[in-house]
Amino acid sequence: MIQSDNSNSNTNDHYNIETNKSNYFEDDDNIFISFEENGINISNNNNNIINVDQNNNGINNTNNTNTSNNNNNNNNNNNNNNNNQIFQDLLQKLDKASKEYTNKEKSYPKIEVENKCFNNDFKAKHKYDQVNCRVVKDVDSFRINEELELLPSSYSFKRYIKLKLNSILHLSKNQYEDFELSFERVFDVSSVSSKVEVPSPNAHYSNTNIVSSTSSSVTTSNSHTTANITPINNSNISNEINIQNSATSNDLIEELPSSQQKQNQFRFRNEIGTQCQETTETDYFSAQEDYLNRLKQSFESNTKYIMNDIKYKKKKSVDLCGSFYIENGNFVKDQVNKYQIISGSFHYFRCHPLLWGDRLLKIKASGLNTIQTYIPWNLHQPNGLDSDLDFSQFNLTQFLELANENQLNVIIRPGPFACAEYEFGGFPSWLLTNYPEIALRTSDENFLNAVSQYWQKLLPVLEPYLYTNGGPIIMAQIENEYGSYGADKDYLLYLYALLQKFLGIGQGKEGGVIFHSTDGPSIQMLYGSKLDGVFQTVDFGPTTMDQIEQNFNIQQKYTSSLQPSMNSEYYTGWITHWTDQSAARTSAEVVAEGLGNILSLGASVNMYMFYGGSNFGFSNGANSNSPSDYEITIQSYDYDSPISEAGDITSKYLALREVIEKYVNTSLPPIPNNSTKSQYGTVSFIQAASLFDNLKQLSTSPLFLTGRPLSMEEMNQSTGFVLYETTMNLAQSNQLSVMELHDRATFFINSQSNQGFIQRPYNSSITITYPTTNISSNGDFNLKILLENQGRVNFGPYIHDKKGLGNGVTSSNQYLGPWSNYPLPLDNLSAIEWQDVSSYSKFSTPTFYKAILTINSQDEIGDTFLSFQNLGKGQLYVNGYNVGRYWNVGPQRTIYIPSVLLNQGNNEIIILETLLTNQIINIQFLNYPIFD
Repeated sequence: MIQSDNSNSNTNDHYNIETNKSNYFEDDDNIFISFEENGINISNNNNNIINVDQNNNGINNTNNTNTSNNNNNNNNNNNNNNNNQIFQDLLQKLDKASKEYTNKEKSYPKIEVENKCFNNDFKAKHKYDQVNCRVVKDVDSFRINEELELLPSSYSFKRYIKLKLNSILHLSKNQYEDFELSFERVFDVSSVSSKVEVPSPNAHYSNTNIVSSTSSSVTTSNSHTTANITPINNSNISNEINIQNSATSNDLIEELPSSQQKQNQFRFRNEIGTQCQETTETDYFSAQEDYLNRLKQSFESNTKYIMNDIKYKKKKSVDLCGSFYIENGNFVKDQVNKYQIISGSFHYFRCHPLLWGDRLLKIKASGLNTIQTYIPWNLHQPNGLDSDLDFSQFNLTQFLELANENQLNVIIRPGPFACAEYEFGGFPSWLLTNYPEIALRTSDENFLNAVSQYWQKLLPVLEPYLYTNGGPIIMAQIENEYGSYGADKDYLLYLYALLQKFLGIGQGKEGGVIFHSTDGPSIQMLYGSKLDGVFQTVDFGPTTMDQIEQNFNIQQKYTSSLQPSMNSEYYTGWITHWTDQSAARTSAEVVAEGLGNILSLGASVNMYMFYGGSNFGFSNGANSNSPSDYEITIQSYDYDSPISEAGDITSKYLALREVIEKYVNTSLPPIPNNSTKSQYGTVSFIQAASLFDNLKQLSTSPLFLTGRPLSMEEMNQSTGFVLYETTMNLAQSNQLSVMELHDRATFFINSQSNQGFIQRPYNSSITITYPTTNISSNGDFNLKILLENQGRVNFGPYIHDKKGLGNGVTSSNQYLGPWSNYPLPLDNLSAIEWQDVSSYSKFSTPTFYKAILTINSQDEIGDTFLSFQNLGKGQLYVNGYNVGRYWNVGPQRTIYIPSVLLNQGNNEIIILETLLTNQIINIQFLNYPIFD
């Protein structure tokens, strides 16, 4: 039987396993571990059950046909010869399972874990002691398995897992073996590995041949740190293993100086004059690396298991620097009740970082107390799941610091899906490369695994910037308008659990942050995103007071009357697409009136957008609601916002500021001046270069002689262009078709003759003209197709948007091939071989043009707008910076160039023209934007 070690009754329960049952687990068994409210059941296929009864601290070995107390007594008397046979069998089965899973043979065997502790009163509101079904007060003692993501499914844990039970099942061998059922520990054993032969540290292990349950703990003091590993032997005698460091023995562990413990985490609010009040919280930090490595190596050298990173719990005096939470239907900030959020969306990635400060000052001067931003996954992890996060271009933490310095709260929208009219909705394209059949925005295993690994890197970056830690973040959104897409609760629960793991469960009152969702004001949409414990907000644009009240009534009725009313996307403007008749516009008076109505109800609001910005580079998204529908977002994301794309104060800004001023208790700061705008006039192109002549310099890793044209994703390319090349024959039909073209294909014969283009969704076929020269003796000639990714779909059912020539190119149903594939990301143009424009003649091919804009003095530098009304379609680069797309279909007619991209002296201006076949002479710089 299992006997409890009552000497440790105030901590975890420990059990000594004794049984005479042999071969408990057969080769074809699946192992089922069930955490019940009355204990833990471990069973096999034949319903043989070990029940660890937490109420009476005993074990019942049962069978589907025979249960007897005598068996338990017999087990008690056979602890010498048959010691822990059940768990010896379990070890053997797990070892066999590890080999199978190491070989990726996932069909055999399975270990299933179910937790029935969750119920409607507890779900998503607390963290739990998994064994005893009780709320865990020390939130850090509850750990979600990072490798397996053992998270709630329909309010229970039920997952097939691969021998990685982490904080649920701990097994080792040789020196000691343990069966640990507790989350309160120092180390976690996760995946199985081959034995690591390394020297053990200077530590002594007692009772090396016993099989027992093990408790692990670490205590700290001012002078030393002690690690205790306490096996329970057959006679219930505790044996202690001490590894400690003293003043004379510092070779194992040293305490970290307090100055190294998150030294920058709490400085922000102190800088603006609010002194944090001291309190005590549990903080994790890594102990000295040498000691950790020794302990880890010692454990792994004596077992077949890998130990997770060891972290020490240490009490320290720190500050919960503030509180922002929901209570009695109101937001409460630092004990100030009925706090009203007046927020505006500002996407840091749509504004040059050197201009963040200017935009934030103008936002602050409007009376806003909060800003809201998405965090695009593809921006910060563009190179694959194993890559580090990249903040080199847009430093997120710097943005958060600037917001804090301006005393602006921040609402973050970390995804993983953003929408935002951004390329692929913020998803990285390598998801489609690595998992071609991935089900995005669902509980698809591959998708969840990728999200988990990304968030394990991102969320710890955000945690120090929570408001409760002295930073500006008061709320974090789960997914984005999920009710408009799906209702996969397992997916949402997964995201919620990960957010709680890394950002805390305090909901802004005792640490952590408020978690929220955003959806349209309908029951169906709100249902799609509904999770217990998550604050649900609604979004809608300017409307009547009656409709506003109705929208908030729906929010309150479906969620809870104890939640604040909040519109988290109040639309100040709207999206504009290429080929629209005119740019989207919304009346300043209408927007201001709607805002006043919302605020008069005591509701909170976020205005989307308050500053829109630009879709730099290839970052614009697209919308598609059917296969015949594909709308491309323009380069400008001005959005008719209160602050214009160029950072100017608009009439809408002034109207909104006047409304906001009525609802704030302090006078508003003065409005900063608009930036200088410069009109540099006409500048001539001086050099040109053919894209075809520079394939070697521009193409990354071309792939030759493929049976069909490869997609961008298959070539591990995210954005830009691809050139496809093959050979045709005069005997073939000149009627060419591309099935499932994504997005635009321009055809060229013999690298010169531009045959025109086909474009999604308008057409899929083209008639080419046979060449009369440069034909081989057997009638062969060269065909090139330039493929442009015009922006992956960012919202809707067609978001799985691979780019390329689809299923291939046919000539009267005859597939062409083989193909050469040239990826052209065009992120570096420095290697282009230029010609003087006077001697260049290949204007019918995709052509780079270069001009030099000379600015004589620093005072002449200002924001400017390149007019492309004499251009066709292409890309603009300023001093090597990819500013974005231009296209003569409108309604956008100019591209905003921020002054920070320009220098005194010569400025290199490059365009890639892909549409016009005649020479372009010059370009013009204006001091104002043009939209139809």
